[in-house]
Amino acid sequence: NSAKGNIYGLADSRSSDGVSPAVDNWLEIINLESTTKTFIVNIYDRTGKIKLKNKKVYVPPMGEVDMAGGHQFGKGAYLLEIIPPSLSTRYMASIARYSTTDGLNNNYATTVDFRKATGESIFVPVSNESGGCYKSKNLVDIANTLNETVTAQIRYRSGSGSLIQPIKTVSLQPHSQTQINASAIISGIGSIEISSTKPNSLLIQSSVYYSDCN
Repeated sequence: NSAKGNIYGLADSRSSDGVSPAVDNWLEIINLESTTKTFIVNIYDRTGKIKLKNKKVYVPPMGEVDMAGGHQFGKGAYLLEIIPPSLSTRYMASIARYSTTDGLNNNYATTVDFRKATGESIFVPVSNESGGCYKSKNLVDIANTLNETVTAQIRYRSGSGSLIQPIKTVSLQPHSQTQINASAIISGIGSIEISSTKPNSLLIQSSVYYSDCN
């Protein structure tokens, strides 16, 4: 679906095992208008420090432009912000991640669409299951898209829907983010509810990594 206004995405160039090479993250912007449009891209690191400021990206009509989305700054987590030339501009964006164990062969590849931020409750399913020769790890990222400090409320629930522990709060500095290892809190399956009292403030992303005995 096309977007209008500012949208956001999360990039992570860290490998899930902590030892593999940096994960490539590529930002893809698609212009859905009939004329060339100029988009502004900002990239912030995990602490909210600006790494790429007011980068102009020219996208031809109905065309697409790709650019490095964070891995050029080394291993780390990044918040990407896209500002269109006007509120009426229709476009799409996504971040593609390519992991490799040896610099040549892909370990995994994923694509995540950019979205608008929200302060309303977001429900994230959690999977933390393992078998005889495999295990999973569920990481949840919470980013503040505003230029002011935001407090996020976090509720952990079991598969039956009951609260596992008291409500947690996390204070996020402007454009900063934090990561939760949901697997260390929720056993088996469950969910996390994340909200804020500030409108258009939070971006949430959940990633599940599976590994086997090889």
